[in-house]
Amino acid sequence: MYVCDICIRTYHWQCLLRTNCYNANERRAVDTYDTWACPACVNLSENEKKERTFRSLKRELVKVSYNLTWEAEELQNTCESF
Repeated sequence: MYVCDICIRTYHWQCLLRTNCYNANERRAVDTYDTWACPACVNLSENEKKERTFRSLKRELVKVSYNLTWEAEELQNTCESF
């Protein structure tokens, strides 16, 4: 996964290749310099990048936990498509 240095979005490199956003040579540069901007941020001006970074730093992270509220076996045969 590649994390944008500006907005913190994450991408699979294969997805970026399939959309023709980046190529293998650019990946080598990202891996070498350990800095990267996603397709949404790459063409922003320096001021826009600073503003976007500042806003993302102010966001509150929310902890998400996965707790089952039901037993899967109880619902196993309730839907025909499963």
